[in-house]
Amino acid sequence: MGAAFAAVYLGSSGYCIAHAGHCRVYRFRNGLLECLTEDHRGLNEYLRRGVPLDVADRKPGKDALTRALGLKEKVDVTSRMEDARPGDVVLLISNGIYDVVCDWQIARVLAGWIGAAATANELHALAQAHDSTDDTSCILLRWTAGEAPSAAQ
Repeated sequence: MGAAFAAVYLGSSGYCIAHAGHCRVYRFRNGLLECLTEDHRGLNEYLRRGVPLDVADRKPGKDALTRALGLKEKVDVTSRMEDARPGDVVLLISNGIYDVVCDWQIARVLAGWIGAAATANELHALAQAHDSTDDTSCILLRWTAGEAPSAAQ
């Protein structure tokens, strides 16, 4: 049993993201949604080894976490730095949302920004409407000119 996580450390001109498992970090910038992380699941390990997607998608363990808190004594965390621009939205999100809500639907919700808390609630509601059977966790950060980011979960 392991716990996936994603984290963001805010700096003065950007942020550091870190994750292990299948929690994702997305950036919504200028109307485009970009996933900044890669899931640590068996499927991605198969693909990295050159197994074709149609074959890897049928392999046992394709959904198993390959990295997460609690799987091993030491966690191999992936991290990277990103710049921040006014208007950027950073979304930390669990598979309970992204497994059932398409990227274009997430982008549409973020494009209609109605405040951090309301936008997060809209993502939760969308996942529930798509009958998500997993947790629906999300945290949103939005940069505005000259201010620290506003956040909601």
